[in-house]
Amino acid sequence: AHLHYRLAHLAVQDQDMERALELARQGFALDPDDVDGRLFLARLYRLVRQDHAAEAVLLGEAGVPPNAEAALLLYQLYLEKGRFNDALRTAKALRAKEPEMLGAAMAVAAADESMGRYPEAEEALRDALKDHPNRIVIYSRLARMRRSQGDRAGEAALYREMLEERPGQYGNCLLYTSPSPLDRG
Repeated sequence: AHLHYRLAHLAVQDQDMERALELARQGFALDPDDVDGRLFLARLYRLVRQDHAAEAVLLGEAGVPPNAEAALLLYQLYLEKGRFNDALRTAKALRAKEPEMLGAAMAVAAADESMGRYPEAEEALRDALKDHPNRIVIYSRLARMRRSQGDRAGEAALYREMLEERPGQYGNCLLYTSPSPLDRG
């Protein structure tokens, strides 16, 4: 199976996606328990826009992603396709399985936010702060979420809270509070 995946990698480099998929499928058939091979095949399917095939590979016969990386890839697929309930379900399952994983908490929040469930998104981010109190990116995400809702006072309050909680991180706070090009109108 390993040789098939290596040859598939080389086919991708040659931009021969049809051959890459054929080789990756063969590798997967030889060793369906190889999680790295499963992820590689799913990514190939995503590259050629065969999202249903990617979903099937990520879920496997068990109907659940085999690890956190596969769950996040499946979550991303669902989010991009507007399948927000599936994205939220996948993110929540990952958060339950990996409660200290920041990416899982951020995924729950992003799915909630995509569905317009701002209080739930903020709750997920506040929960993430309990596990990751030094991650300024969480405060920044909370503030940007408030900004996207037009709540400038709430955004400013979060930046003040961030500075109060992390006074030694003033430089990083400035970095995170700088408006993105998307914020300029």
